[in-house]
Amino acid sequence: VPFIQDKKEKIPLVAKPDTVSADYTKLAEYKTSTKKWTQKMVDDSGQLTFYATAIWLVTGKLPQDIELVNIATEYTSDGQMTVTGEIWRFKTHRTMVDVIRMQSRIKRAWQGIKTLVANELI
Repeated sequence: VPFIQDKKEKIPLVAKPDTVSADYTKLAEYKTSTKKWTQKMVDDSGQLTFYATAIWLVTGKLPQDIELVNIATEYTSDGQMTVTGEIWRFKTHRTMVDVIRMQSRIKRAWQGIKTLVANELI
């Protein structure tokens, strides 16, 4: 399990990308949505950055081929969701700056999680 060292504790990370190559150089995430994703949305996706960060922690390398596959959906007249057949593919990349920022974001979130858990314990 990859982890981030924060002061004296290890923050464990669980990352489950939809698809990743055996050598971790390729990463793909599939999104069903009634709304079409944009390149900006993909480039700003924290989920993809999180996955790239976890891969970097395990391998010491960033995935070079990152893709989000947007599968269009719509609601039928009886309220059921169905795919439309439209698929858009977006390539993106992540840098070490993105990884460093994500590590800071994870550390802040971990502190918030610890506080929440401490307040919930009896």
